[in-house]
Amino acid sequence: MPRLSEVIAALESLWPAERAESWDAVGTVVGDPDQEVSRVLFAVDPVQEIADEAVKLGADLLVTHHPLYLRGTTTVAASTFKGRVVHTLIKNDVALHVAHTNADTADPGVSDALAGALDLRVVRPLVPDPADPHGRRGLGRVCELEHPLTVRELAPAPRSGCPPPRRASVSPVTRRPSSARSPSAAAPATASSTTCGRPASTRSSPRTCATTRSPRPAPTVPSRCSTRRTGPPNGPGASWPRPSSTRSPTVRDGT
Repeated sequence: MPRLSEVIAALESLWPAERAESWDAVGTVVGDPDQEVSRVLFAVDPVQEIADEAVKLGADLLVTHHPLYLRGTTTVAASTFKGRVVHTLIKNDVALHVAHTNADTADPGVSDALAGALDLRVVRPLVPDPADPHGRRGLGRVCELEHPLTVRELAPAPRSGCPPPRRASVSPVTRRPSSARSPSAAAPATASSTTCGRPASTRSSPRTCATTRSPRPAPTVPSRCSTRRTGPPNGPGASWPRPSSTRSPTVRDGT
């Protein structure tokens, strides 16, 4: 039976840690290198539900895509959400290994799996890895459709081809059919800033960014503020008079 160190070496050969983005946190989080591994569970997020499932299934190793501690921590107390995950795994001799952007840029990688789920033919990376002499590694994949589809027709594909939560962001939404050779881009959420955030050229075909996204953070409630203004304009076509100075608006602290 292989030891954890041997299994990790095999995973590192597929997804080397040095190919992860500079801001990422990949690799082994918990686990004894000498422990034996007979069953491995793969998951997207290292949440408590997944940790409990690993224990229930008798897994010796949990491999997740998203990191448990992306920005570091000063505590692993069981009173915290992530600390409880750590305690659950250690108490039950379950190791945790993370392969995030190093799995995104791999060949094949996460984007290839996404393209396969959407029945897209991979052409090349969307953001190539300059260190790859063959030009096959990188974030995202530029793909081709087998048959012409409008973006509206293509949009439901992630919901049917991907596991829950099956959320997708598609832009732009158009009724114009894409030809079978029109490029579509399949990319993980980590590549959304370099793909979906760019407006498509008016000369290029519509591009589809199929991503799995984390929930958006709650919006910040703005402070209440008021500005001094003159009375409403009189007469049709009148407008508010411009302020005589560029002084910042008065901010009230709510008292």
